[in-house]
Amino acid sequence: MDAPFHPEGRHAGSDYNQHYIDLEPPDGEQEAFLRRARQIMGLDPETGPGPASDLLARVNSDRASSSREDHMTTDPHELERHCVHFVRTWGEAVLQQVDRLRTIRTKFHRDGRNYERLEEWSPTQEDLDRNFRELWAEEHTLVWAAYQLERWNRRLVKVRGGSAPVPDVVLANVRNTLEHLDDADFDDGDAVPGARSRSLQKLPNGRLVISAGSDLAFGLIDPDELERRALSLIGMIEDDLERAAVDRYLDMLEDERRGR
Repeated sequence: MDAPFHPEGRHAGSDYNQHYIDLEPPDGEQEAFLRRARQIMGLDPETGPGPASDLLARVNSDRASSSREDHMTTDPHELERHCVHFVRTWGEAVLQQVDRLRTIRTKFHRDGRNYERLEEWSPTQEDLDRNFRELWAEEHTLVWAAYQLERWNRRLVKVRGGSAPVPDVVLANVRNTLEHLDDADFDDGDAVPGARSRSLQKLPNGRLVISAGSDLAFGLIDPDELERRALSLIGMIEDDLERAAVDRYLDMLEDERRGR
C-alpha cells in the first residue's frame, strides 16, 4: 500500500516527516527549535546561523537555486511546443467568448426593448436580471481568456528570441481588478478602490463599471479588438504549423530518395 502523499512531495513516514520542523515554534521553544533546525540542516547545533530568519533565508535560497536549475534544464523545444499550444488554446477561447458575448448582448438588448412594450409576452424583470448576470459573466470570462492569450504569446515570442510585445495595460488592470473585486468598495453602481484595490486605482477614472450592455466590456475593453488580435495570432500559429508540416514532408521525401 502506498504511503500517504505529503504536500511537500514526500511520503508520510519518511525521514523527512520524522524530522519535520514547524517554522513557527510555540512560545518558549525558540532555542530548542533553532538547535534542532541546525542539526537537521547539517550545522553546528550551538553556533550558526543563529536567528530563525537566517535559517529561513538559507531555505529560501536553496529553493530559489533549485527553481533556477529546473528552469535551466527545460527542453527549449518542449517549452516552445507548450507555448504554441496555449497561444492556440486561449486564442480559440477568445474567439468563442466574443461569439458568446455577441449572442447574449443581442438578447440583452432585444429583451430590454420588449420589456418596455408591456405586452403579455414581454420578458419579465427576472428575465432581464438573468440576462444581465449572464452578460456580465461572459465579459469577465472574455477578459480572462484575452489576458491569458497575451501572456502566453509574450512567452512564445521570448522563447523564439524576439522582443516581447507591449502589454495591454488596461486589459491587465481590468483582469486584476476582477480577480480582486471582493476587495473593492462600491459607489453609484461602480466598483471603486477599497483599502487593498491597487488595480482599481490604475483604471481610467479609478473605477470599474458594473453595469453591462455597452459596446465595451466593463466600459473599457473592445471585444472586436480582442477578436482581431486572436485571429492574427491563431493565423500565425497555423502558418507556422503548416510550414513545419511541409518541411517534415520534404525531409521524408529526401530521406526516401537517398534510400534511408
